[in-house]
Amino acid sequence: MKSWCFLSRLSVFSCLALLVGCAWRSQAPAPGSQIVGGAAFHAYVSSRSQSASELDSVYVPWVAVLPFHDDSGFRQGVFELPNDIPRMLGGALEEGQICRVVPAEVVEELVAGRGHSWAETHLSVLGDSLQVDHIISGVVLDYNFKRLHLGDPLIGGYKSWEGIAEVAVALHGGAGFDRLNTSTARHESRNRGVGLDLLGKPREGDLHFVRLEEMEHGGPEFLETALGEATRLTIQQITT
Repeated sequence: MKSWCFLSRLSVFSCLALLVGCAWRSQAPAPGSQIVGGAAFHAYVSSRSQSASELDSVYVPWVAVLPFHDDSGFRQGVFELPNDIPRMLGGALEEGQICRVVPAEVVEELVAGRGHSWAETHLSVLGDSLQVDHIISGVVLDYNFKRLHLGDPLIGGYKSWEGIAEVAVALHGGAGFDRLNTSTARHESRNRGVGLDLLGKPREGDLHFVRLEEMEHGGPEFLETALGEATRLTIQQITT
Protein backbone atom coordinates (compact mmCIF):
# COMPACT_ATOMS: atom_id res chain seq x y z
CA MET A 1 0.00 0.00 0.00
CA LYS A 2 1.15 3.53 -0.72
CA SER A 3 2.33 5.76 2.08
CA TRP A 4 -0.24 8.47 2.74
CA CYS A 5 1.74 10.45 5.33
CA PHE A 6 1.93 13.43 2.96
CA LEU A 7 -1.85 13.80 3.25
CA SER A 8 -1.47 14.97 6.84
CA ARG A 9 -0.23 18.32 5.51
CA LEU A 10 -3.39 18.90 3.48
CA SER A 11 -6.89 20.05 4.34
CA VAL A 12 -9.70 17.50 4.19
CA PHE A 13 -10.94 19.09 0.95
CA SER A 14 -7.50 18.95 -0.69
CA CYS A 15 -7.03 15.36 0.43
CA LEU A 16 -10.35 14.33 -1.11
CA ALA A 17 -9.49 16.20 -4.30
CA LEU A 18 -6.40 14.02 -4.74
CA LEU A 19 -8.44 10.87 -4.28
CA VAL A 20 -11.12 11.62 -6.89
CA GLY A 21 -11.27 8.78 -9.40
CA CYS A 22 -9.80 6.28 -6.97
CA ALA A 23 -12.21 3.47 -6.09
CA TRP A 24 -10.77 2.57 -2.71
CA ARG A 25 -13.31 -0.04 -1.74
CA SER A 26 -15.64 -2.58 -3.26
CA GLN A 27 -19.12 -1.10 -3.43
CA ALA A 28 -20.63 -4.46 -2.46
CA PRO A 29 -20.60 -4.80 1.36
CA ALA A 30 -19.35 -8.09 2.76
CA PRO A 31 -22.04 -10.41 4.16
CA GLY A 32 -22.71 -9.74 7.83
CA SER A 33 -20.68 -6.53 7.80
CA GLN A 34 -23.61 -4.13 7.89
CA ILE A 35 -25.52 -2.46 10.71
CA VAL A 36 -29.30 -2.77 10.74
CA GLY A 37 -30.68 0.72 10.14
CA GLY A 38 -34.05 2.44 10.10
CA ALA A 39 -36.25 4.05 7.46
CA ALA A 40 -33.78 6.79 6.45
CA PHE A 41 -30.97 4.28 6.07
CA HIS A 42 -33.02 1.86 3.94
CA ALA A 43 -34.22 4.70 1.69
CA TYR A 44 -30.60 5.76 1.22
CA VAL A 45 -29.41 2.24 0.36
CA SER A 46 -32.27 1.85 -2.11
CA SER A 47 -31.42 5.14 -3.82
CA ARG A 48 -27.76 4.12 -4.07
CA SER A 49 -28.63 0.83 -5.75
CA GLN A 50 -30.83 2.60 -8.28
CA SER A 51 -28.43 5.45 -9.01
CA ALA A 52 -26.87 5.48 -12.46
CA SER A 53 -24.23 7.93 -11.22
CA GLU A 54 -22.34 4.97 -9.71
CA LEU A 55 -21.34 4.08 -13.28
CA ASP A 56 -19.71 7.43 -14.05
CA SER A 57 -16.42 7.14 -15.92
CA VAL A 58 -14.71 9.28 -13.26
CA TYR A 59 -15.65 7.89 -9.90
CA VAL A 60 -16.57 10.53 -7.32
CA PRO A 61 -16.00 9.21 -3.78
CA TRP A 62 -18.74 8.91 -1.20
CA VAL A 63 -18.09 10.43 2.23
CA ALA A 64 -19.90 10.01 5.55
CA VAL A 65 -19.48 12.67 8.23
CA LEU A 66 -20.00 11.15 11.68
CA PRO A 67 -21.48 13.04 14.64
CA PHE A 68 -18.66 14.83 16.46
CA HIS A 69 -17.62 14.51 20.07
CA ASP A 70 -18.40 17.74 21.92
CA ASP A 71 -15.58 18.72 24.26
CA SER A 72 -16.28 22.46 24.07
CA GLY A 73 -18.21 22.99 27.29
CA PHE A 74 -20.73 25.14 25.40
CA ARG A 75 -23.89 25.70 27.40
CA GLN A 76 -26.53 22.99 27.06
CA GLY A 77 -29.93 23.41 25.45
CA VAL A 78 -28.87 25.90 22.77
CA PHE A 79 -27.60 23.77 19.87
CA GLU A 80 -26.88 20.11 19.14
CA LEU A 81 -23.22 20.60 18.30
CA PRO A 82 -22.39 16.90 17.73
CA ASN A 83 -24.82 16.96 14.78
CA ASP A 84 -24.91 20.65 13.84
CA ILE A 85 -21.19 21.04 13.08
CA PRO A 86 -21.02 17.88 10.91
CA ARG A 87 -24.08 19.08 8.99
CA MET A 88 -22.34 22.36 8.16
CA LEU A 89 -19.16 20.50 7.20
CA GLY A 90 -21.06 18.08 4.97
CA GLY A 91 -22.82 20.95 3.25
CA ALA A 92 -19.52 22.69 2.57
CA LEU A 93 -18.01 19.51 1.10
CA GLU A 94 -21.00 19.06 -1.20
CA GLU A 95 -20.73 22.65 -2.39
CA GLY A 96 -17.15 21.92 -3.42
CA GLN A 97 -18.46 19.14 -5.70
CA ILE A 98 -15.39 17.03 -4.97
CA CYS A 99 -17.33 14.23 -3.28
CA ARG A 100 -20.81 12.94 -2.56
CA VAL A 101 -21.92 13.16 1.06
CA VAL A 102 -24.24 10.71 2.79
CA PRO A 103 -27.31 12.62 4.08
CA ALA A 104 -26.79 13.63 7.71
CA GLU A 105 -30.06 12.09 8.87
CA VAL A 106 -28.93 8.69 7.57
CA VAL A 107 -25.64 8.77 9.50
CA GLU A 108 -27.31 10.12 12.64
CA GLU A 109 -29.91 7.36 12.51
CA LEU A 110 -27.28 4.66 12.12
CA VAL A 111 -25.18 5.75 15.12
CA ALA A 112 -28.04 6.94 17.35
CA GLY A 113 -27.61 5.78 20.94
CA ARG A 114 -24.22 4.20 20.26
CA GLY A 115 -21.95 7.08 21.21
CA HIS A 116 -18.85 8.71 19.75
CA SER A 117 -16.43 6.09 21.11
CA TRP A 118 -18.40 3.25 19.55
CA ALA A 119 -18.39 4.94 16.15
CA GLU A 120 -14.63 5.53 16.30
CA THR A 121 -14.01 1.82 16.90
CA HIS A 122 -16.48 0.57 14.28
CA LEU A 123 -15.43 2.60 11.25
CA SER A 124 -15.17 -0.44 8.95
CA VAL A 125 -18.67 -1.70 9.68
CA LEU A 126 -20.05 1.83 9.33
CA GLY A 127 -18.24 2.24 6.03
CA ASP A 128 -19.57 -1.07 4.73
CA SER A 129 -23.10 -0.27 5.83
CA LEU A 130 -23.09 3.19 4.26
CA GLN A 131 -21.14 2.03 1.18
CA VAL A 132 -18.68 4.93 1.43
CA ASP A 133 -15.05 5.43 0.49
CA HIS A 134 -14.15 7.79 3.32
CA ILE A 135 -15.39 8.66 6.80
CA ILE A 136 -14.84 11.96 8.60
CA SER A 137 -14.85 12.05 12.41
CA GLY A 138 -14.21 15.03 14.62
CA VAL A 139 -14.19 16.84 17.95
CA VAL A 140 -15.56 20.27 18.84
CA LEU A 141 -12.68 21.56 20.97
CA ASP A 142 -13.94 25.07 21.77
CA TYR A 143 -17.21 26.88 21.14
CA ASN A 144 -18.12 30.12 22.86
CA PHE A 145 -20.11 33.32 22.43
CA LYS A 146 -19.43 36.11 24.90
CA ARG A 147 -19.84 39.82 25.45
CA LEU A 148 -16.85 42.11 25.84
CA HIS A 149 -17.09 45.51 27.54
CA LEU A 150 -14.86 48.57 27.45
CA GLY A 151 -16.06 51.08 29.97
CA ASP A 152 -19.42 51.27 31.74
CA PRO A 153 -22.23 50.58 29.24
CA LEU A 154 -24.67 52.53 31.40
CA ILE A 155 -22.81 55.79 30.84
CA GLY A 156 -21.56 55.23 27.32
CA GLY A 157 -19.20 52.30 27.03
CA TYR A 158 -18.19 50.23 24.04
CA LYS A 159 -19.46 46.68 23.77
CA SER A 160 -18.66 43.90 21.33
CA TRP A 161 -19.46 40.21 21.00
CA GLU A 162 -16.87 37.54 20.40
CA GLY A 163 -17.48 34.15 18.84
CA ILE A 164 -14.96 31.31 19.10
CA ALA A 165 -15.02 28.02 17.20
CA GLU A 166 -12.33 25.33 17.18
CA VAL A 167 -12.76 21.93 15.55
CA ALA A 168 -10.45 18.96 14.90
CA VAL A 169 -11.34 16.46 12.16
CA ALA A 170 -9.88 13.23 10.83
CA LEU A 171 -10.33 11.67 7.38
CA HIS A 172 -10.41 7.85 7.30
CA GLY A 173 -10.18 5.62 4.23
CA GLY A 174 -8.69 2.56 2.62
CA ALA A 175 -9.44 -1.11 3.27
CA GLY A 176 -9.56 -0.70 7.05
CA PHE A 177 -10.59 2.95 7.17
CA ASP A 178 -7.23 3.99 8.57
CA ARG A 179 -6.60 7.62 9.39
CA LEU A 180 -5.30 9.43 6.29
CA ASN A 181 -5.46 13.06 7.33
CA THR A 182 -6.06 15.26 10.35
CA SER A 183 -6.91 18.93 10.39
CA THR A 184 -7.58 21.48 13.15
CA ALA A 185 -9.07 24.92 12.62
CA ARG A 186 -9.86 27.77 15.01
CA HIS A 187 -11.36 31.20 14.47
CA GLU A 188 -12.28 34.07 16.77
CA SER A 189 -14.66 36.68 15.34
CA ARG A 190 -15.85 40.00 16.69
CA ASN A 191 -19.33 41.26 15.89
CA ARG A 192 -19.28 43.89 13.15
CA GLY A 193 -21.77 46.03 15.03
CA VAL A 194 -19.36 47.27 17.69
CA GLY A 195 -20.55 50.70 18.76
CA LEU A 196 -21.54 53.03 21.57
CA ASP A 197 -24.18 51.92 24.04
CA LEU A 198 -26.42 54.89 24.74
CA LEU A 199 -27.64 54.62 28.33
CA GLY A 200 -27.48 50.86 28.19
CA LYS A 201 -30.05 50.42 25.42
CA PRO A 202 -29.81 46.95 23.83
CA ARG A 203 -28.15 46.82 20.45
CA GLU A 204 -28.52 44.18 17.74
CA GLY A 205 -25.65 42.18 19.20
CA ASP A 206 -27.42 42.01 22.57
CA LEU A 207 -30.47 40.56 20.87
CA HIS A 208 -28.29 38.00 19.07
CA PHE A 209 -26.78 37.00 22.40
CA VAL A 210 -30.05 36.45 24.27
CA ARG A 211 -31.88 34.92 21.28
CA LEU A 212 -29.16 32.48 20.27
CA GLU A 213 -31.14 29.42 21.36
CA GLU A 214 -34.04 30.48 19.13
CA MET A 215 -31.86 30.49 16.00
CA GLU A 216 -31.30 27.63 13.60
CA HIS A 217 -27.66 26.60 13.70
CA GLY A 218 -26.19 27.36 10.28
CA GLY A 219 -29.18 29.50 9.31
CA PRO A 220 -28.97 33.08 7.94
CA GLU A 221 -29.63 34.77 11.30
CA PHE A 222 -27.10 32.59 13.10
CA LEU A 223 -24.43 33.31 10.49
CA GLU A 224 -24.85 37.04 11.16
CA THR A 225 -23.64 36.58 14.73
CA ALA A 226 -19.99 36.56 15.77
CA LEU A 227 -20.32 32.88 16.67
CA GLY A 228 -21.88 32.09 13.30
CA GLU A 229 -19.06 33.85 11.47
CA ALA A 230 -16.42 32.03 13.53
CA THR A 231 -18.12 28.71 12.75
CA ARG A 232 -18.33 29.45 9.03
CA LEU A 233 -14.66 30.46 8.84
CA THR A 234 -13.59 27.37 10.77
CA ILE A 235 -15.49 25.09 8.38
CA GLN A 236 -14.07 27.04 5.44
CA GLN A 237 -10.51 26.52 6.69
CA ILE A 238 -11.05 22.77 6.98
CA THR A 239 -12.55 22.41 3.52
CA THR A 240 -10.20 24.63 1.46
